[in-house]
Amino acid sequence: MSGSKSGSSLPIGCAYFETPGAVLNIVRCRQNLLKILSVIDIHCHILPEVDDGPKSWETSEAMCRMASQDGIEQMVATPHANDRYYYDRAYLAQLLKQLQQRIGPSPQLSLGCDFHLSFENMQAALEKPERWCIGNTHYLLVEFNNFSIPPQMDDWLANILESLDARGILDDTLVIVTSDHGENFGEGGLIGHGFSLDERLVHVPFVASGPGSERLKGFLDNTIIYRILKENL
Repeated sequence: MSGSKSGSSLPIGCAYFETPGAVLNIVRCRQNLLKILSVIDIHCHILPEVDDGPKSWETSEAMCRMASQDGIEQMVATPHANDRYYYDRAYLAQLLKQLQQRIGPSPQLSLGCDFHLSFENMQAALEKPERWCIGNTHYLLVEFNNFSIPPQMDDWLANILESLDARGILDDTLVIVTSDHGENFGEGGLIGHGFSLDERLVHVPFVASGPGSERLKGFLDNTIIYRILKENL
């Protein structure tokens, strides 16, 4: 991994995650990480018969058992919230409760969403943020469009930060902007992100501001990121 310096006076950490070294490093140190860290999965389509998640309760339960065996102690169910899938928080909460009863205490399940960043969703989130956030926290998992970034994105993000500031919680909020992968747009005859480990897919920017972000400046180690997220989640 390598980091780039931020020219801002704000406590912002900025880094790029590179491959194949970073991927190999993660694989090599996985067992050691599981021994020293409490692992939290904050993006998982685990609820049965919901959007593109598992198609049965049995598959959902099996996925939870596999996660627990891999050392994951907490999982956030993140159904899509976009123009294709309606996000019914009350209904999804009932599914989550049933799933927790079926699998037992581990892993511990929470409800969030895969929040598609559109104008309509942003307005709804500003009016009633608790509908979309992870559990009872102030944390929101935001998904950008797969194919383009709207030109209004800077204004939308500014509105969100201003709303947090107006509520008096901005200084206590760790804001992270990153990506779990890049995309192929015809390079090498490939479309999407599931068929290669090219640098354009895994050389991912990571920008953070807020409590703990100063520890993310410069050279990063996987364990540092996990610890900071755990401390602030």
